[in-house]
Amino acid sequence: MKLIFLKDIPGVGKKGEVKECKEGYAKNFLLPKRLAKLATDGALSLVAQQHKALETRKEKEHASQVALAHTLKNIELIFTLKTSKENAFGSITKNDILLKLREEGIELTKEMLELDRPIKKTGIVEIPVSLKDKISSTLTIHIQGSS
Repeated sequence: MKLIFLKDIPGVGKKGEVKECKEGYAKNFLLPKRLAKLATDGALSLVAQQHKALETRKEKEHASQVALAHTLKNIELIFTLKTSKENAFGSITKNDILLKLREEGIELTKEMLELDRPIKKTGIVEIPVSLKDKISSTLTIHIQGSS
């Protein structure tokens, strides 16, 4: 009996998958518990449409992530730290960077920034950024000192 799985069932099938199952298992377990439905022509065409829509959505999301990576490489954020002759007072944290990016219209999460510890020195720092779909980029930060 050909079925379309409505939920993931470990060892049997995944959601949206079309598989052949034994008739007794289908009639006595899968169909009554609404874990699967019969694979009719209409249901199969609906599943094909859903898979196509999902692929289109994934392609659009991938393209937006690539565009975001390109945008991040072209941005330079400027911060100012109070400094004395030898030391800098304060630091630049992930939150500071995220707030400055929001002002630029870019939304990232803390997990995307690969910054181990706050920045406590002046100069130019490049921070690696990990985006979705294993896409990576770098963000350039220019830290100026002021007395």
